[in-house]
Amino acid sequence: MMFSFRRFNIKAWGFLSKGRFAAFSRYVRLPFLASVQLGSFFSLFTFSLGIDYLIKWYPAHVWGFFFGLILGSIFYISKSITQANYKVYLSFILVAIFGIAISFMEPLPANPNLFFVAFCGYVSVCGIPFPGFSGSFLLILLGNYELIMVDSVNNIFYILKDIFQGDFGFIHNPKQIELLQIALVAVISSLIGIVTLARLINYLLDKFHDVTLAGLIGFITGSLGVAWPWKNPIYQGEIVIRYQRYLPEVEFSTFLTIIYIILGAALVIWIYYKEQEKKIELQ
Repeated sequence: MMFSFRRFNIKAWGFLSKGRFAAFSRYVRLPFLASVQLGSFFSLFTFSLGIDYLIKWYPAHVWGFFFGLILGSIFYISKSITQANYKVYLSFILVAIFGIAISFMEPLPANPNLFFVAFCGYVSVCGIPFPGFSGSFLLILLGNYELIMVDSVNNIFYILKDIFQGDFGFIHNPKQIELLQIALVAVISSLIGIVTLARLINYLLDKFHDVTLAGLIGFITGSLGVAWPWKNPIYQGEIVIRYQRYLPEVEFSTFLTIIYIILGAALVIWIYYKEQEKKIELQ
């Protein structure tokens, strides 16, 4: 997929400018990209509805699963480091300190400002070139995961549902229009980010592979506190402005959250070993 995105270059735009759409499609592997994006949008709509419900009623369990996914990602990415030296360790330590500083700062609240939403969409695609690293984690750090990936996506689902029923009342609903704008800005900015940031990150991986991955692991490790599952939201009106973290009590719900953490980590580790098995089969 990254190979296709990297081919959105001057040559590709040259095909478009000359009206050679078939050549453009072959050059960037457009059918492949279209099928991947359609699958992503379908899963996004179905997945976000479930997440919306679960975060509302079982926040610690959902965050526990995310926490486990992030822990598993650390293991996954570390396996891609080929040679550990002082540069790799220094990169890990320095970026980890930066990540820890972020964790001890007040978590960013949801911010519907369209310029900030565009920034979130732009940087969320940074995770694409890194196996085991999700752009959702970046959105969690920026405080806009629920706003962009849950609220705005669900809003599109409900708007489409109303349109199919002949109801266009959303046009007069300021909240729905705002969420629709957020979704459009996030999509456009992420597409721009895919074409530009992905090329930069691939350059860093080509030239400084191990150092880049070590810095990524350091950032994830230092920022784990942001996804800490035991926290209470503090509201200002209807908006969550920050979270108050706490140590859990010894109770059944706590053990259940720990199980979800283990399941999240185990899922990523299982994916890693399944990929290794496939590589061995192809050799």
